[in-house]
Amino acid sequence: MLKTVAGNSLQGRLLRRIFAICIIAIAVTFLTVYTQMDRSLDMLRDRTVEEQARDLSAYLVPGRSVNKAAFALPDRIRLFYAKAGPAYQYLVRDKGGQILFRSPYAYASYFPAVPAQDGKFNFVGPSGYAFKGYALRETLGGNDYDIEVAQTTRAAGMMSDQISDSFMRHLVWIGLPFCLALLYIIMSTVRRSFGPLAAAAREVGRVSITAPELQVREEELPDEIVPFIKAINFSFRRLAKSLREQKELTANLAHELRTPLSVLKTNIEMQGKTPQSAKILRDVDAMIKLVNQMLDMTRLEYADTIEMKDVDLSSILSQVCQDLWPLFLKAHRELRVSGVDAPVTVRGDQDLIYRAIRNVLDNALEHSPAKTPVEVSLSGCAIRVRDHGATIPEGLREKIFDRLQRAPSAASRAGAGLGLSIVARTMEIHGGRAGLEPAAGEGNVFLLDFGTAQGRKAAA
Repeated sequence: MLKTVAGNSLQGRLLRRIFAICIIAIAVTFLTVYTQMDRSLDMLRDRTVEEQARDLSAYLVPGRSVNKAAFALPDRIRLFYAKAGPAYQYLVRDKGGQILFRSPYAYASYFPAVPAQDGKFNFVGPSGYAFKGYALRETLGGNDYDIEVAQTTRAAGMMSDQISDSFMRHLVWIGLPFCLALLYIIMSTVRRSFGPLAAAAREVGRVSITAPELQVREEELPDEIVPFIKAINFSFRRLAKSLREQKELTANLAHELRTPLSVLKTNIEMQGKTPQSAKILRDVDAMIKLVNQMLDMTRLEYADTIEMKDVDLSSILSQVCQDLWPLFLKAHRELRVSGVDAPVTVRGDQDLIYRAIRNVLDNALEHSPAKTPVEVSLSGCAIRVRDHGATIPEGLREKIFDRLQRAPSAASRAGAGLGLSIVARTMEIHGGRAGLEPAAGEGNVFLLDFGTAQGRKAAA
């Protein structure tokens, strides 16, 4: 699942945005609920102090003396204020500000002499505790009395904090599973919605050169995607037709040319050796070589069909040199080989690597002067072929590996300029590179580098 939402996929981006929106919405909701609850609890604390003042005012009754009042508190309330200490306080003043009644621990000097219009007041006591209070004016027997109640904000908020903590605990225990379930539902819904697209992507991935006729099913796909799938299917049909025609043409061409050329070569050889027959044989060999190169180019165009295996680069190079040794002797050229003592394993196709190395050596044999050596060396995963022919100009070194490109010195020789392009394509398929460097003095160094990352020296 993590792989599905990772990366830069549309599904991953959509899920990340939905998750972000959900988290922000949940956080905003949580903050809003907490803020509103805190405001409500603050109002509840104010209301609690006000209700205490109103409860106490009910015990203010006319006294026996004229213009006097009595405070008939029940014993349980007196006991409560006595045990509560300074946390809960009250006092009763007359109109002149004289204190008539008070709790045992009332900080009378901190109470406001003139209560505010809304009755609310706050002060900090001598012990540093903050107090919240409320003053209520009560008229009794034609006289006004102020009943003032105060309690520490800690005591006032104790119950509200308990309510708040209890609410938040319940909210977490309920909200967390809800959030997880919501995220799971969103993820499952998005994943199921993208299911047809994932299936279509898998079908597109199965289409290859070996099976270009496969089509992507258009059923159950969203209407917005169907036009793209139709275009892909149309492209696949055209690709399948083009590949089929190309393969048939190449196969027919090779069959129609190679067989009669082989028969022609045999017939010429049977006629005996003459200067004219030798020239004709060279031309026939060039045509056979061209047909084989065309087949190689066709195979390289279908790289997906090539099966890669672990092969010994040293062994392949040795075999190529052995096969070409008679040709070098016949042409009065020396072939020097080095670095093939230990196996070097690379991942690739043995036949293609063989043909690539042979093409380079054929090129060196054909374009280097007589009685000059051709030096072949293997170092790591890199093969170097050094000849002593004319140095290829710098401007042509990159182009020499292009198809149908030939060096100026080879213009009069047979060949179609496909050999080195086959070499370059082979190296590209194997994750390596083909290069050309000027040799010290006169000559060229052809490089076939299979890459140090994929090669390794085998144990001796």
